[in-house]
Amino acid sequence: MANPASIIPALAPLGLGSNFPYPTSFQVSGPGVPGVTYEGPTINGIPMPGQWLLTKCNRVFGWQEQQGAFLSGAYLVPKGDPLMHIEYEIRLWEDGAFALFNTLLGTLLKKPVIAVPGLPASAALGIHDPVLKILNVSAFVTDFIDYPKNPLVSSGGKGAWIGHIGFIEYRGIKPASPVPAQVTPDPGALAPPASANHATAVATVTAGASKLAATAATQLVPPKI
Repeated sequence: MANPASIIPALAPLGLGSNFPYPTSFQVSGPGVPGVTYEGPTINGIPMPGQWLLTKCNRVFGWQEQQGAFLSGAYLVPKGDPLMHIEYEIRLWEDGAFALFNTLLGTLLKKPVIAVPGLPASAALGIHDPVLKILNVSAFVTDFIDYPKNPLVSSGGKGAWIGHIGFIEYRGIKPASPVPAQVTPDPGALAPPASANHATAVATVTAGASKLAATAATQLVPPKI
């Protein structure tokens, strides 16, 4: 695939000052090596090329609201916190940054293979970002990739190529619940079937009560002759 950054020239940002919370941007270049600007997180020990701006990192706390009966109001029950969804805006200026970014898309920033017992495959990637570290996020899986595009209308093709990438916080795989015992419990003595109910003490008492009720009704309302 041809490098899209080489089609239309792009202008790098002016100045390389401190951009909190990330450290000062730095560039790497040399004889035969295209310049690459780095400013953003480090994933699996690799600084991400270009400028990565963290645009979404909401930590949502799990609460369940229980409505009370009548006028007793409501109360809260804590539950597990949902996974964090993280998004970055990516800005690329140099050919070298584009080449490295394309390589990472095919090797690192893709849907991972879930770990299988006995195999050294990993389901998640480690990330170091000052903000995510404060929010206790250190691993993720890739959620989506919006490939960088050039803002032809807004900058005449001379601005940064801008894309987006989304991650989902990773907390490991929860082990499956143990299989319950398959032995059917002994229910104990069973009630007699309907065919044998006539011989029970309850049936005898019921029959006697029905006979007395019929006799009393006959005395109150004599039968018609």
